[in-house]
Amino acid sequence: MVRGAAEPISWPGARAVLIVATGSDVRARLRRVVVEDSAGLHPFPRMMRWLTLLVPANAGFRLRTVLIRLAGWNVHSSTLFARIPMWSGAGPIRNRLQIGADCFINVGCHFELNDRISIGDGVSIGHEVLILTSSHKIGPYDRRAGDATNAAVTIESGAWIGARSILLPGVTIGAGSIVSTGSVVNADVAANSVVAGAPATVVVPRLAGARARPTNDR
Repeated sequence: MVRGAAEPISWPGARAVLIVATGSDVRARLRRVVVEDSAGLHPFPRMMRWLTLLVPANAGFRLRTVLIRLAGWNVHSSTLFARIPMWSGAGPIRNRLQIGADCFINVGCHFELNDRISIGDGVSIGHEVLILTSSHKIGPYDRRAGDATNAAVTIESGAWIGARSILLPGVTIGAGSIVSTGSVVNADVAANSVVAGAPATVVVPRLAGARARPTNDR
């Protein structure tokens, strides 16, 4: 044996090291699987949502809002829900939603909260509106849905989102604007405008009676 060289590990010793290493890898893998598979579980918000489903649709609006607020959602007390939206996303999703005063959210909506959704005051959201905050980079040919990306969605005060519209990640819906029924919004919508189509394009650049935004100019 060469002086100073480490002594070879005997077969039983090597086997024990291998078993320990393998067991550690398995535990780490199981831990990762549990974390990944439970990231969207959200037991308390889910339980509260089930409780609100006992309230018939299009009835008990204020009771529904009280239950949502008790569940920890940042929703103004004057906002009403015809039915609780489907919430989804990984992590602390309740911290990523803010809904202002005097809004109305109709039945069948889905808010995907991998990033923030901010809704101003006096916003109306129609039936089955889908708001997305995540997507994917384009990957190689064998897996086109590449790395995941997140981007916040903002709906400014007074906007009206028509039924079955889809808001894609990163868009801002300007104050007082209208998104027509069935639109797919993939770019910002100017304040006091009307958009329609898939992808949504401007059909009315400026609604009559729109107030100009205040400025600091004297």
